[in-house]
Formats: sequence, C-alpha cells, structure tokens
Amino acid sequence: LPNTITPTIQTIALNAAWLAGGVVVTESVFQLPGIGSALSEAVINRDMPTVLAITLIITATYVLINLVSEALILLLNPRLRVARGTT
Repeated sequence: LPNTITPTIQTIALNAAWLAGGVVVTESVFQLPGIGSALSEAVINRDMPTVLAITLIITATYVLINLVSEALILLLNPRLRVARGTT
C-alpha cells in the first residue's frame, strides 16, 4: 500500500485540477452560471481585465491543488523526506 499511495494522490490531484480548468467547457455546454460562463462571456465581450482575473484564479487553483498534493505526498511517504542535519 505505501508504494501505491504516491501515484494515487498525484492522479486524484491532477484530476481535480483538470476539473477546475474544465469548468469553461462544462458551463458552456450545460448553460450553467459560474466562473466558466463568466470567462466565456468576458472573452466574447473582449473584457480583458475580467479574462485575466478569471484565468489567474483558475491557474492559482491548479497550482494550489498541486502544491497540496505534493505536501500530502511528503507527509505520507517518509522515504521522500530529507534527513535533518545531513547535506
């Protein structure tokens, strides 16, 4: 089990990040209100500050999910931790 936890956490985190980036398509197809539909409307209206803000939010979410998954992997797998006091 310890050998399989690292790729499992990475896969779950990347799928969650993929979902965060795929809201534009989902909300456009199903006509749901949200950040994805706001982004598509901002692109159509050429509202660059809104496009940049929403892109920054989606990118920050993606990076944050990956950062949390890496921290969780280091917490759960002691072999990946660096020994203290050694170089």
